[in-house]
Amino acid sequence: MNAGEVELGLWKDIVRKIKEPKHEVTIAIVGKYVGLKDAYKSLTEALMHGGIANDCRVNLEWIDSEEVEVHGPENISLK
Repeated sequence: MNAGEVELGLWKDIVRKIKEPKHEVTIAIVGKYVGLKDAYKSLTEALMHGGIANDCRVNLEWIDSEEVEVHGPENISLK
């Protein structure tokens, strides 16, 4: 079977955006179940895919909502 020449330009661009994005952002996710990352799987996947589409590395900071409740949002520091 002769499939012809393969065009990988778009795929190579996606891989470049994942490995070497032009931008970077950190997003804090505050939740009750931050120890169970699968509880937020759809959210994390959506943010990662949005980052790829916008040529941006997305760093996620997980913050337990109880920490915010006890200490207040102004006393929560991101890593």
